[in-house]
Amino acid sequence: AVSAGQVATVTEREDGRSALVALLRLREQVIGTIALEEAEQARQWTEGEIALVEAVSEQVALALENARLFEEAQQRLQELAVLNELSQALTTRLNVEEVLEEAYRGASRLLDTTNFYVAFYEP
Repeated sequence: AVSAGQVATVTEREDGRSALVALLRLREQVIGTIALEEAEQARQWTEGEIALVEAVSEQVALALENARLFEEAQQRLQELAVLNELSQALTTRLNVEEVLEEAYRGASRLLDTTNFYVAFYEP
């Protein structure tokens, strides 16, 4: 096996295939791999092919991170919208039962729960 940065080549495996494996790295952490195989015969991967796979692996890792960050931002936006709705609804409620019902609805939407308990402390 020959290693070039974050790409490893295996020119002849036991089954006669050749493989090119690139690490998916994000901030010095390996998050996966991309593997290419030549099924027909043993193959020597060229420097150009290795560089291309390395570039593709970098782009895939960045795209995966961008997708994760986007999902996190969407989740946070949804949570803030629910909190805003809950805040507006709670300020218009005048009795304890309505306030608690609204709090339950908001908590259930934010936390995906089935039960909601409130305890009052009376000194």
